[in-house]
Amino acid sequence: MVHTILLQTDYGLNDHFSFSVVVPYLFQKEKVNLLESDYSITNDGPGDISIWSNYKNKFGKHDLLVGVALKMPNGSTDNVDPNSGIQYPFSFQNGSGSWDFIFNIYDEIPLDKRQMFRWINQISGKINTKGNEFDAHPGYKFGHTFQYFSAISVHWVMGKYLASSFAGVSYQYKMKDEFNGGFENENTGGNWIYASLGYNHQFSPKLMVGISGSMPVYRSVNGLQLTTDKQANITIGYIL
Repeated sequence: MVHTILLQTDYGLNDHFSFSVVVPYLFQKEKVNLLESDYSITNDGPGDISIWSNYKNKFGKHDLLVGVALKMPNGSTDNVDPNSGIQYPFSFQNGSGSWDFIFNIYDEIPLDKRQMFRWINQISGKINTKGNEFDAHPGYKFGHTFQYFSAISVHWVMGKYLASSFAGVSYQYKMKDEFNGGFENENTGGNWIYASLGYNHQFSPKLMVGISGSMPVYRSVNGLQLTTDKQANITIGYIL
C-alpha cells in the first residue's frame, strides 16, 4: 500500500508556456503473511523531485498540452528494515537513484456546440536511465513505462462555478527492469488496463477540488511481483 502526497507549484510565463516543480512524499507499507502470522514493513520519506516545462495552445477544436520533465535522484535508495537490518527491495525504496525523463501529451476535443461534453486523450511515458545508488546493483535500471488514457468528460455550472466529471479507461505498459550489464529482471514489467471515474468542483475562482479513483480490469504481469490494485486520488488546486 502506498500513499503519496504531491506538492506541485506552477509558474506561467504567458498564456502558452509554464514551468512546474513536483515534490512527492511517500508513505509505504507492505504486509506479508508468513506461517499464519502477519509481518509488515514501512518506509516513509520524500521521493524524487521532477521539474516540468509545459506548452499549451488551441489548434482548431483541440486544446493541447505538451509537457516534458526531468526527474532527479534525490529520494533515498538505501533504507533498511530496522528489525532485520536487511535493505528494502528496489521497488520499496523512496527513490530510483537515476536521472529520468518524463513526457505527457494531453488533448481535449469538444463533442457539442455548448462544449458540455469533451473527449480526453492522454499519452505519457517515463524513460529511465541506470541508477548508481543501489548497493546491491549499482547499475540497476527500472523499465520504461508508457500509458494511454481516454475518457469522456461532462461539464456543467453548479451554483456560480464550474463542475465536471469523467469516465474512462487507461492502458499501461511497463518494460522489464535491467541489472548487471543488461540482464532482465524476470519478475518485473507487464500490462495493465484500468477503469477510472472522477469529479472536479470549483469552489471559487481560485480554489478547485477533485476526487478520482481507478481499479484494474485486466492485469498481465511477468513472474512473481506485487502489482497495483485500487487507486484513489484527491487533488486540491489553489491559484495565487
